[in-house]
Amino acid sequence: MYKEEKVINGVLCVRYRPDAEFVPYTLEELTSKVVEYESRIHYLETVVGGMEIFERVKMLIIENTLFKVNTVFNNEDIIDMDEELYNAISEAVLLAFDIGKNDVNSNSNSEEGFDSFE
Repeated sequence: MYKEEKVINGVLCVRYRPDAEFVPYTLEELTSKVVEYESRIHYLETVVGGMEIFERVKMLIIENTLFKVNTVFNNEDIIDMDEELYNAISEAVLLAFDIGKNDVNSNSNSEEGFDSFE
């Protein structure tokens, strides 16, 4: 289906055939577009907010894991001295997140949406 929009003299117009004249959207059509776009914006804000929280949680887990490694080795500078160890731990934690995410997605068909960790 052909549809072309264009702003003419500050008014959003539309035509549905290439040879047709542009006509202004009605107030009802414009209201519908505004409501649709507001809904999309709200959804995207929710998704982006959730992703930001998820990323922060991942970083907190990485930092906590690194702190525990430092504590086990009883040397606060071990991670600073060994970037490869830091990267390996970070990658392991991120891989665990990816595996966990896949587990949750694959278990979404169960009655509660997940299986118990027994």
